Amino acid sequence: MRTFQRLLAIIAIAIPPSAIAADAPKTLDLADGYKFELIGAGETKARVANPKTIFINVALADGHLYADKKRAIEAADRVFESVLMNAAEKGYYKRAAVSLRRPDTAAFDDFLYLRGDNEVWLRQAGKETWQKPQDPKAWAAPPTEKIEVEKLGTFAVEAAIEIDPPAGFRRAAEINFVTKTSLIDVQRKYHEIKALWARMDRAQMRADGFDLILFGNFATPQLGRFHARRGFYVRIPRSGDGDWPVLPERAPESRELLLSRTERPADELVQKIAYSFTFEGPLETLRLTDFLMPGFKRGAAPPADVGFGFSTPTLRLAPPPAIAIH
Repeated sequence: MRTFQRLLAIIAIAIPPSAIAADAPKTLDLADGYKFELIGAGETKARVANPKTIFINVALADGHLYADKKRAIEAADRVFESVLMNAAEKGYYKRAAVSLRRPDTAAFDDFLYLRGDNEVWLRQAGKETWQKPQDPKAWAAPPTEKIEVEKLGTFAVEAAIEIDPPAGFRRAAEINFVTKTSLIDVQRKYHEIKALWARMDRAQMRADGFDLILFGNFATPQLGRFHARRGFYVRIPRSGDGDWPVLPERAPESRELLLSRTERPADELVQKIAYSFTFEGPLETLRLTDFLMPGFKRGAAPPADVGFGFSTPTLRLAPPPAIAIH
């Protein structure tokens, strides 16, 4: 595959000084020692037999990790999973690339990711022998808990877990589940979330200090590690020592967000990537910034209103503790 590190000089997509200051490197910490410095990002121009590709160039803050090639591969995977996949999905790309700079050199190793017909991305083989292609059979689907809900059918709960609390919150939990209901049927998806929320011991969760719950309702099960499924999300915050809010009777329709395939311009996507590296705060705050809710500034109190979202990707870097659902 072609290299990507010099493409910022070829295309008109670059990160301006307002996003990446020249006086200090911007880094993103993805846990377990995987901390990255952003070098550049953009897209290649589409050519015959060479579709356009969105890419990111980064360097590991700890160059010693690169000696372990399995960790080097995992480094590329984490950058793709947490930063690039979301941008690629919003731009409807089928190709995305992560370029890792080799320590103490100007050379890069390139990792190409392709989106399949099932919406699952797979890492391809690289030009170096150690850059093995991703084996889809090596990924195991998470176990699900089947819950029968009267008049609504079967809910397959994929995750009921505690997550890192976003800025402004103390404890947060995430519940992801799958039903047969199409995402287009927004009100039924919302009704299903309300039904599952009603089955939870909300008083106990309040007593345990939880003040944010995130529900994700999908129409298809997770099929791979890099599966940026569209889902219908509801974000339920609890203010201070108060009780959980009463959920609205109806969710906002906003079906155009589910049906529209309007591509985001590349410069907007690059700005989103750059923001990931300039953002100071928990990853969960960054992950939940696309909700249909009043915006909030860093350092300000988080919104107390119930929020709705339609395409937030799920990022899991380690198995978190489970939350019981009755």
